[in-house]
Amino acid sequence: MSTETIPIAVSSKTASAFKKASPEVRRAAQEKAAEILRLTLMSPDELADEYDRLTAQTGANAHAKGWTDEMNEALLRGDYDD
Repeated sequence: MSTETIPIAVSSKTASAFKKASPEVRRAAQEKAAEILRLTLMSPDELADEYDRLTAQTGANAHAKGWTDEMNEALLRGDYDD
């Protein structure tokens, strides 16, 4: 995905903290801010699609790690014991 830089106004305190942060922390902060902005600007339909994608991915990951439908049902009933 290509990227583009846009100006975003932040408080002086936030700007100062960002400038003082390590390159790793700055990169992580930029990635988080970009993701928050992306989600904020999505249409309701895009948000619904993103939700569906994330829940499907989470379910697939859980099944790959041994989570079963029976375990899920027990959790939903409130009687799941590890």
